[in-house]
Amino acid sequence: MARYSRSTWARLDAAMLPTPGGSSRGEALFPARSARSRAGRRSRLLPPAPASLRASAAGRQGRGQLRRRQEQERELTAWRQSLKRRNKVLTAANRQRKQEWERLSLVVGVTRKYTSNEENIITEFAMAMLWKFMRVAKYSKAALSPKVKVRGIPTHSRHSSSKSVPSDFAANTPCSNTVELLGRAYPQDEYSNVTEKILSKVGKNLHNKKHHPLWLIKEQVKDHFYKQYIGRRGTPLFSVYDGLSPVVTVQQNFDSLLIPQNHASRRKEDNYYLNRDHMLRAHTSAHQWDLIHSGLDAFLAVGDVYRRDTIDNTHYPVFHQMEGVRLFSCHELFSNIEDGQGLQLFEQGHRTAHKQECHTMEAVRLVEFNLKQVLTKLMTHIFGDAGAQDKIGWAFGLGLERLAMILYDIPDIRLFWSEDERFLKQFIVPHISQKIKFQPLSRYPPLINDISFWLPSEPYSKNDFYDLARTIGGDLIEKVVLVDEFTHPKTKKVSHCYRIIYRHPERTLTQDEVHRIHQAIEESAVRELGVEGRF
Repeated sequence: MARYSRSTWARLDAAMLPTPGGSSRGEALFPARSARSRAGRRSRLLPPAPASLRASAAGRQGRGQLRRRQEQERELTAWRQSLKRRNKVLTAANRQRKQEWERLSLVVGVTRKYTSNEENIITEFAMAMLWKFMRVAKYSKAALSPKVKVRGIPTHSRHSSSKSVPSDFAANTPCSNTVELLGRAYPQDEYSNVTEKILSKVGKNLHNKKHHPLWLIKEQVKDHFYKQYIGRRGTPLFSVYDGLSPVVTVQQNFDSLLIPQNHASRRKEDNYYLNRDHMLRAHTSAHQWDLIHSGLDAFLAVGDVYRRDTIDNTHYPVFHQMEGVRLFSCHELFSNIEDGQGLQLFEQGHRTAHKQECHTMEAVRLVEFNLKQVLTKLMTHIFGDAGAQDKIGWAFGLGLERLAMILYDIPDIRLFWSEDERFLKQFIVPHISQKIKFQPLSRYPPLINDISFWLPSEPYSKNDFYDLARTIGGDLIEKVVLVDEFTHPKTKKVSHCYRIIYRHPERTLTQDEVHRIHQAIEESAVRELGVEGRF
């Protein structure tokens, strides 16, 4: 076989290099073959490679393939080891999720058997919802930090006997001595008694959800006041505030309304306190002082309010109020009265920085008549024909749930919190004043269980037990009623027997799931309230 020198190989290679015009020198030497590939041309220009060179090239290719196979095997081995480690972690996580699922199913009452994959999905969703409502950045989006201690601190206040009641989730929530709500942290103290169940309702804003029955009622009232009462400039006389924060100070809720320090309405067993100085508002009147001192003489304030109360189909610890306030100057009140120039708003008397003198009888009668007219016109519109300086005025408060229950024939207050389309779609109407008659959902049978226990020696409040039952049973509990109270003739110990009626508004409950919830209530009552069970 012919052998070529290095210079000959170099000339042949140079013939294949591209020229500045884009073609190769080989194309100039062989113009007839310019359409052929460069590799084809080179194969014709060069003689066959020596056998030794071909053998060494094949050896290098074989060694490269071997190295690649070895690298792939190493990567596969490493991947298998990482998969084993991941499976171990997932196994531990699945065990934890299964425990969380069991706790969740106890609260939400799940009866169907789910697959492992479904359990993981539902558990992740439920826990995500739990953490979501535990973080409030804005009033329209409820919150509580995941690093929040939502279980309250047991109290021994001299002002009240109320205790806070943690739910089953509280033990699994990272502990802290503060509650973060609406972007602010509130330190807990002996007054703190707000529960997870209540915090989960903060920011729901049912009165601002379009086509919700409470929204329809609010819009009807607004429409009436906007059209009926016009200011001097042709604009609505009343302004509306429906996004005020539900967290208020004790001063706003009580002191600004001149409620005495020892008044029964301040008790912890009737209110939800974040701490000694802050609380969830018990009424929309908590905003009266601020709005009046901002210069407003006529306004409506709408919002959710929070009170510890009994459990039945007309009471719920969270409901919605509309506050109406109207103030009159002396000229505004008496301008339409013949010979009213000499009439006054106040009697001669003593005025303090916090309280006016007594009003005159003429002023009281006129304001009383004006308020009666306002409420009469408002009720006719909805139902049909069936410190304020030198001013006097009236104020009213309406419970939106009560109006909606009467207007739409809604039998159970729990339904307002339902997300069942069968309920909500009945209120999607083209006009807010359209007549609606609620069509009841299927009536599911109730399950009734009793619970009795000896009361503790320390002060006890029925609202503490109601809060505990609602925290654990949630909206599965339709009603709790004290059916028997017994005093032992010798020991003088007092026993209470409560009847708990379980009924889900959207499905049938089983005795097994009710038994689990009832047993959890019994155990929590002993642990949290210090009672002695008679189960």
